[in-house]
Amino acid sequence: MVAETSYAYTLEDGDGHPNTISTEESLVNGYPATIQGQASSVRDVIHAVSEVGEAGIGVFYWEPAWLPVGTELETNRAIWEQYGSGWASSYAGEYDPEDAGQWYGGSAVDNQALFDFTGHPLSSLNVFRYVKTGAVTERKIQSWENPEITIEVGEVLTMPQTIEVCYNTGEKEQKSVVWEEYSMDMIHTPGIYKIAGKADEIHVEATVTVKAKNYLKNPSFEEEDMSHYLLSQPYLTRQWETATTGNYALHFYNDEAISCMAEQKIVLEPGHYTFSLNMQGGDTGADSEIFAYVMQGENQLGKQEIQLTGWKQWVNPSISFSLERETEVTVGISVKANAGAWGTSDDWTLIKTADIQAPLQLSYSAHVQNLGWQPAVSDLMLAGTTGKCLRMEAIKIHLENNELAGKIEYATHVQNLGWQPYVADGAVSGTTGKCLRAEAIKIRLTGELAQNYSVAYRTHIQNLGWQPYVTDGEVSGTTGKSLRLEGIEIRLIKK
Repeated sequence: MVAETSYAYTLEDGDGHPNTISTEESLVNGYPATIQGQASSVRDVIHAVSEVGEAGIGVFYWEPAWLPVGTELETNRAIWEQYGSGWASSYAGEYDPEDAGQWYGGSAVDNQALFDFTGHPLSSLNVFRYVKTGAVTERKIQSWENPEITIEVGEVLTMPQTIEVCYNTGEKEQKSVVWEEYSMDMIHTPGIYKIAGKADEIHVEATVTVKAKNYLKNPSFEEEDMSHYLLSQPYLTRQWETATTGNYALHFYNDEAISCMAEQKIVLEPGHYTFSLNMQGGDTGADSEIFAYVMQGENQLGKQEIQLTGWKQWVNPSISFSLERETEVTVGISVKANAGAWGTSDDWTLIKTADIQAPLQLSYSAHVQNLGWQPAVSDLMLAGTTGKCLRMEAIKIHLENNELAGKIEYATHVQNLGWQPYVADGAVSGTTGKCLRAEAIKIRLTGELAQNYSVAYRTHIQNLGWQPYVTDGEVSGTTGKSLRLEGIEIRLIKK
């Protein structure tokens, strides 16, 4: 005798208490969570017992009439405790502390009853009669799997040409799918997208998940090649083990004190990044020290402590960091724990969350007597000359990496000509080829740029040397004294 058996007719939950069969992954292949799938499961169990012969005396279905009392979990808790209408109350923990004492409450199998959530009988009840009398029905498609596709940003999206359908006879068949048109732009933006299709009379919907690029190699440990990782101890291994996705994970266990690290090195371009992973385990002891980390050489860019609390109690530590230039970083986990501790880690990800904004920077160049245009210099560097008795004749100033609204404007006072009009963003202020000295300068910012920054500058003047810094449109140099401007230093100041 088989005692007991049951199967889900739906993946929905009727009372708020978690069910033992709740996802597609928890189903038995060939038996969908439908009324027909439930009936087929029961029929096949009965058939298996019948095939044993005289020793096979029957099948016991439990629990066919477990009806939920409502869908609101908190309301149900009070009812279950008061009337004992759940599978167990908290009081059962006195004699069953590990099971009832922890998981007391409603039913974990309400979706495996032979009645729906409102108490109406399901047609799958007929299977207990049909196994004796036989039954004939029209061959129909009872279920199919909507495709789920995962790609990284920029990868080519290839839609499946067929889907597998399952008939009420238990037979399976491939059917061609015609997909509706979709925009290829979505492969460039992380997100979850739906694409509709049709296979004969069946309406199909594919779910396409576009993930940010993961810079790590073999991040889910599904590949046998582990050469990209440095594993510090032999008891830290890739195993067919509890995993969040796939079949493999990185596992540690030792019957002596544990001290190990797993890490991978990667060269990254400038940007903002996040490193994360999944981890579960237990028996680590009060003095354990487990953490994820990101290192740049000996410099720690980030660290996240990890507490392991039991089997399948997954934690997801993450570390965000930024790089201003191309850099080799090391990401990994470190485990120090007592003898007998264990755990698995899976699905490491290292993704770029944003480009890093290059800093706003000044660039300026002076045209000098006898020398012509000098190479451009940046913040606080000298443009022009000092101690050479050479006049500055013109200047060009512009901003690099400016994402703010606004300009840098500047005007020079020129021998015989006086103040010239303001120019901006790399235009020439002053003269060239006329042997006229620049005598003074004014520099200012405009718009949003002026709201966030000030510009400070000082000039080196004939006979007077360096003048004090002035800011935001003030005059640096002299007018009416026939003194040449010889050099200049400029800088931006964040407000």
